[in-house]
Amino acid sequence: MVSESRSGMSFQTLAIFILVVVVLLFILLVVVFNLIELRQDNTRLITARDEVTTILTDSSEELETLRQQSKTLTEAQTTLKAQLEEAALHQAKTSTDAETAAAKLTEENQELAKQLDVITKAKQVVETELQTIQATTGKQTAEQTKLLKTQQDKIATLTTSLTEAQQQMQTLQKELAAEKAQLEQTAKLAKEAEKKVVEELKLAQTSLEQTQQMQDQLTDARDKSMVLAEELKAKVATVSTELQKSAEQLSEVSAANKNLKTELEQLKTELAEAKKNPPATPKEELQKIIAAEIKAGNTGTAKEFQSMQSTLQALQEQLKAIQSSLQPAPETGADPKQETVEAKEEPAPQ
Repeated sequence: MVSESRSGMSFQTLAIFILVVVVLLFILLVVVFNLIELRQDNTRLITARDEVTTILTDSSEELETLRQQSKTLTEAQTTLKAQLEEAALHQAKTSTDAETAAAKLTEENQELAKQLDVITKAKQVVETELQTIQATTGKQTAEQTKLLKTQQDKIATLTTSLTEAQQQMQTLQKELAAEKAQLEQTAKLAKEAEKKVVEELKLAQTSLEQTQQMQDQLTDARDKSMVLAEELKAKVATVSTELQKSAEQLSEVSAANKNLKTELEQLKTELAEAKKNPPATPKEELQKIIAAEIKAGNTGTAKEFQSMQSTLQALQEQLKAIQSSLQPAPETGADPKQETVEAKEEPAPQ
């Protein structure tokens, strides 16, 4: 009975140990799968981080290019403004010079007109005097002829002066018309240049606004990329923490597995020793106790044990008889010898 009890306990312990080992192996497999998934997640996060870094680098390069373009456009805008101011100054100067020349020509024309009026009036006076002289004196004298000739010379001189004045006046009028035409052409060219400069300024302003919008978009993309990078860093930190926890769990599982292996080896050793040295039966144990009491000089106690042994044997024989009477037919395959041995090993009632 003791042997069967110990064997049953050993098998039960072994079964529990096997169950624990299976559970630990299952936990180990789950941890390994979690580690594999975490490693894959970590790889994906690293790949995403590299992609975000590449995007940030490209965005920085594009932003630098746009900054250079913006700087170039700003310089071009400044140059165009300077050209526009220079053209405006030139136009103002040209207009002032043309107005001055026109005013001067107008004054000269007015002066010539005054001189022409004076000459015309003088001619009219001379002609009136000549007519008066011719009407007063019907006869021409030498003095009158001389005076008439003098008056005619004066008239010819005045006529020549009048003709020259008229020619100068026509020349001045032509120069004034040419100056006006040149002034109009200059004003037209200045307006066209101003219009062209304004259009270029509008284009530069539009390009600058587009560049600013692209810079804003790139800034937003960079901010989003930074936020994504921070999230990826947080995820990487979380994954690292989980990996560390999984490694600690794996270490604990490995230590528990090692302890279980040690206990299994001890159980195997104990089982092997139990198989090599089977325990004594109750009868043998009782005989050993009686021999020890006799050897110790306790004869009374030894006799009591011997009496108990006799009583035990009698009870076992009675039990054997009862079992034989209660035992079914031999067809059941029961072994009488085995039952006898089991009956002998059962302890006697007190």
